[in-house]
Amino acid sequence: MSYVKSCVESSVESDVGTDVESIVLPDGLRLVQGEEGLALVGDEKRYGKPLSVDFVAGKAAHRRRFGGGRGQLVAKACGLSKGVAPCIVDATAGLGRDAFVLASLGAQVLLIERVAAIAALLEDGLKRAVSHSDTADIVARMTLRHGDAAQSLAELVASAHFSPQVIHLDPMFPHREKSALVKKEMRLFRELAGDDNDAP
Repeated sequence: MSYVKSCVESSVESDVGTDVESIVLPDGLRLVQGEEGLALVGDEKRYGKPLSVDFVAGKAAHRRRFGGGRGQLVAKACGLSKGVAPCIVDATAGLGRDAFVLASLGAQVLLIERVAAIAALLEDGLKRAVSHSDTADIVARMTLRHGDAAQSLAELVASAHFSPQVIHLDPMFPHREKSALVKKEMRLFRELAGDDNDAP
C-alpha cells in the first residue's frame, strides 16, 4: 500500500490557455497544430524535427514500461521509495519528462514552465494524454502552471492549491552529449529561453 498525500485540490489542470497565435517566437520558429498535436517547427537542419510533447507514445511510453521504476535517478532524488510518493513541484518543467516519470510512480506533480511556447506544448500533451487509458491516471496527478519559478514560486504554488514536499530543479546545463539530436533540441530550447544563468 502506498502513501499518497492529497496535495492538490484539482487535477489535469492548467492555467496556460494561451492563444497559440499570440505567443511571440524567435524568427524562423512557429507553433503548428497538426493531426498529432501542437508542434514547434523550425528549419530542420538547424533545429531538427518538430518538437512536441507526447506522453502516450515514443520515449515516454518506453520509459513508463521499462524505465526502472523507483530506481530511476529522478525518483530517488525526489524521495520516492516503497510506500512514499511525495507532492513534488517540478520548477523547471521543460518538456515534462521528469514530471511524467514522477507522476507515473504515484507522485502528485506541479509543473512550472516559464517559456510560453513550451508551456503550450505541455498543455497540449497533457490534454491528449488524458483521453488515453494508459496515461489518463498518470496525467490526473499532473498540474501545469505557466510562470517563472525563480521569481514567483510561492504565487504559482498557491494558485494551484498545491502543498509541496519536494521541489525538483533541473536547470538547462550546457550539455556535453555529442548527439546531433540533443544538440538540436538544446539549440531550440536556448533559442526560446536563453541560457540558464544559474547553471555552472
